[in-house]
Amino acid sequence: MKITILKHHQHQPQELLFPTVNPHFTNLRQPITNKIPITEQRLPIFMHQGVYDTIWQHANSNKTIELGGALLGLYARHQQTKFLVITNVLNQPETYFADPTFVKFTNQFYTDLEDYLQQINTRFPMVVRLGLYHTHPNYGVYLSKTDATAFKRVTSENYQVSLIVDPVKQEDGFFFWLSENPTTTNDISDRGAYKVYNSAEPILSPYQATTHNYHLAKCNSFLTFTGNAAAIELVTPEYHNQTTEIAPSTDTESEKINADIDKISIPIEHIKKPPEVLLPCPLYSMAYDNRAINLKNYFRTLKNIHRHKFPYMVFLPDDFGKITAKPLAQNQTQIALLYGKLARDPHKDLPFLLITHIENCRLPLTPFTNLPSQLKELLIQAKSGNIHFHEQLLGWLVITSDTTTLPYHFYDLQQLVLPDNYYLGFLLQTKAAIPPDVQNLTLVAYDHLLDIPYNHYDNVYICKIK
Repeated sequence: MKITILKHHQHQPQELLFPTVNPHFTNLRQPITNKIPITEQRLPIFMHQGVYDTIWQHANSNKTIELGGALLGLYARHQQTKFLVITNVLNQPETYFADPTFVKFTNQFYTDLEDYLQQINTRFPMVVRLGLYHTHPNYGVYLSKTDATAFKRVTSENYQVSLIVDPVKQEDGFFFWLSENPTTTNDISDRGAYKVYNSAEPILSPYQATTHNYHLAKCNSFLTFTGNAAAIELVTPEYHNQTTEIAPSTDTESEKINADIDKISIPIEHIKKPPEVLLPCPLYSMAYDNRAINLKNYFRTLKNIHRHKFPYMVFLPDDFGKITAKPLAQNQTQIALLYGKLARDPHKDLPFLLITHIENCRLPLTPFTNLPSQLKELLIQAKSGNIHFHEQLLGWLVITSDTTTLPYHFYDLQQLVLPDNYYLGFLLQTKAAIPPDVQNLTLVAYDHLLDIPYNHYDNVYICKIK
């Protein structure tokens, strides 16, 4: 789970009668989704029934991807006992970012959150951010290693928490700091219990606010949309999923692309849907081992609103490193064609690319300026059937030790020669590592839905059969 780090003000707990002795809290009970025995824990947690219902409505809206949101409320104290009262929630729209294996809270979402919190604070200044929640569809209620690391980085206050919701297994649970002065992920609790409540007291109840953001209001029952819904529903949202973890490009050509590519849009129905085969996705199959590749070099990801329009999960064969090591060891530039299956998981309705064969192509050594044209001719031959290889052509790979080779040199080729969204190119450039560091892979792809290039997938894996 990728999370943008926000600076928090130091907050002291508010004096409040403990819910079990406070008449403003009614119908206190443990929800059926929280299957943890109620015991004493460092930070008792209470959630308004309306917040609970909104979280679960959002979680159940799509059980194939991870969704999430922010939790707000009161950090309180009664005598020596500190506790949380979750009075509000803000769900992040699926259109901002949605992925089967992790959720990334975007800069746009944090802007929305700040606006919502400011509206609440005009009346209730003691309401603060209490943490985040996200879903684990059929993965269970636990903090993964990535979740735990992110929790340590983002929860700058010892009262902040993380809620995990599994909408398939219908379970949830909280995770919180075990000590007042946490230092390591070992200080994070096991899955914790909580109670829901009802209340007529305004400060203890969800706050009704307004927004000009239609997609935000659509998934948040506590927001009222103040615009023309009929008109906005037809407009493609322009929410960027970049977070502060993504470094801006220093390349002038990339900056020019970033400035221009959002201005163009073409109808989705004009895009030919590629043929697919039905296969279980290796990521969810016990028959495969998968190793994620965290690509280092990129300036733009695939538009989040199109992540389910065509494959965005790519599996490379486990001998990829051996295949690419030889030309790099000989300081050569080499072109290869990628073959495999354009597939869809029938159970999760999830499109993905399974690359099973990498065909090295022997070409005469020429200056780099001829490389795109060489690749163009090779791809035209492969598509026309004049070259016979295995399975379906899915894209290409250029392996080079020339670090001046850049992704945008190939964008025209990707746009004109490979006019379907499932065709991908990869550029692997490195001077030293043998076998090469696959994190140096750079994607070269084209979004034909918006007529824009991009060069990053969050989900690229080395895959092998067990």
